[in-house]
Amino acid sequence: PVAIRAFLLGRAEVTRREFGAFVAATGYEPAPGCWHFVGSEWLLDEKRSWRDPGYEQQDDHPVTCVNWHDATAYAE
Repeated sequence: PVAIRAFLLGRAEVTRREFGAFVAATGYEPAPGCWHFVGSEWLLDEKRSWRDPGYEQQDDHPVTCVNWHDATAYAE
């Protein structure tokens, strides 16, 4: 038997602007930190966040430095 649970799917990536509007409207605050690839391993940098991922990003770019919990909160 195969069971498929309901899921959400967007047509395009969630932008930084859209995620920022969600944070402002709900008061949701993602945990600090962002995983990034350095050399041959993934490292957590707690100074980085979706607001400041460590590189230049515009509001119309896809949001980065969000995790499964952040994405689930946004989808709900």
